[in-house]
Amino acid sequence: MNLGAARPRFTSASRTSLAAAAVLFGAATLAAQAPPTITQIPLVPGTVREYEAENEMMRGTDPKMHAVRVYKIEASMEALFSYYQSRLVGRLAQPTDSAPVVDDGGTSPMTYWLTFHTFDDQCMDPGGATGGSTQTCKVMRKGKDKRNSLDRVRIPFAKGDWIDVATFTWYRREMNGALVKLKVEMRDTGLSPNWKRYDPKERLIFESTVVEPPKR
Repeated sequence: MNLGAARPRFTSASRTSLAAAAVLFGAATLAAQAPPTITQIPLVPGTVREYEAENEMMRGTDPKMHAVRVYKIEASMEALFSYYQSRLVGRLAQPTDSAPVVDDGGTSPMTYWLTFHTFDDQCMDPGGATGGSTQTCKVMRKGKDKRNSLDRVRIPFAKGDWIDVATFTWYRREMNGALVKLKVEMRDTGLSPNWKRYDPKERLIFESTVVEPPKR
C-alpha cells in the first residue's frame, strides 16, 4: 500500500476541525497529568455534545456512581488519537479488571489500548451472524470493501491497520476513600452499513465510574 498516494476526503467542517487540531498537535506536549474528573479532560476543537446518547448510557444508573459525557466529531480517528495521546500520555497496556493501589487523593498511571478494524466478511441479512456462510447469506458486506473505503480516506496508524476503538483508562482515589475509574474512549463511526463508503466521523466518550464506595 502506498501511503503517499492516500488522499483523505473531508467535509468543510472536518477540515476546520482538523486544521484546529493540527495547530494543537504542533504545540509542545503537555506534562503527563491525568485529569481528576471527566469535566477536566481536554476537548479537541470541533466536538459536538450528544445529550441523547448520554441519557441512553445513563439510563438505569446512579448518577452518584456513574457519569458520562458523549461527543461527536468529524475527524480522522488517527488524528483524534494523536491529540489525546499527546495530552494524556498513557502507556500501552492490555485492559484488566484489577484496580491498582492508589493513595487517598492520588491518581494511578494512565494506560491505553487500541483495537483495529478487521476485514472478515459479514452477513447483513436480518439476524445474520458475523461471518455467516456465503452459501446461505443473501446480502453480504465484504471485508475488501471495508478496507478499500478506509484506504481511500484515512492514512493508517500502521501499515494495514486502522484504529477502530482507542481507550485511555486511569483511576483516582478520593479523600473519602472512594476509588473512581476514569475512561476516554474513541469509537470510529464513519463506515456506511454496507462498508462501501467512509466519512471521517468519530464518537468520543468520557466516563467516570465509582468502583469502590467511600470508606468514610
